[in-house]
Amino acid sequence: MTKTRTPKPRGRIYPIDGGFLFVPTEDMWNVHEASKPSAILARARLGEKDWYQWKRKYEADYPWLPEWLYGSSAMASNGSATGFQPNDFMLAFRREARIRSVLAAASRTEERMNRAWRRDYRPYIKDSLLSNWRTLYKKFEWFDPWLLRGEKLPPEVQLLPFSRFGAAPEHGIILPFVSALEHKQTAPFCCGSAGVKSRPLAG
Repeated sequence: MTKTRTPKPRGRIYPIDGGFLFVPTEDMWNVHEASKPSAILARARLGEKDWYQWKRKYEADYPWLPEWLYGSSAMASNGSATGFQPNDFMLAFRREARIRSVLAAASRTEERMNRAWRRDYRPYIKDSLLSNWRTLYKKFEWFDPWLLRGEKLPPEVQLLPFSRFGAAPEHGIILPFVSALEHKQTAPFCCGSAGVKSRPLAG
């Protein structure tokens, strides 16, 4: 029996009135979900409210704390870390927030593997693929925080989940709109911003 395989997934950013339409791949979406504070807290077996309690208690005095918890290499070196001592719970969060841990948590499911676009597909997302995304989207300041911090997109960026790959049929009503954009030759942006020549994005 021949398997039905989906085409190679590619992310897109379409310029639209007032901003952009962002269409991530399923892998991008899964990394985003795995990088949310709630997901990291769950993997570290911590309380659901710990992240917000840390921010409320420490962020005024230690504004670099969220970045450090998400794997920044060192605490501030300007003296603002004086008196701060991370507890075991923070260290557990930091371990699960590392890029390697996030990618492991975003591994592809068996169902996803069965419909992969290539026969040598692997169940894990490679560091090289992540690096490729970050290079392609580096001109968009919101991309890294969305992908690796689980943050929300700014108001001018509309998100279309990965419905074009069959994983979110409830959003399928938007697909004709995406198709219309492509037929109008509204080229998706790769690594530029307004005024920079756009070209198809390979994600």
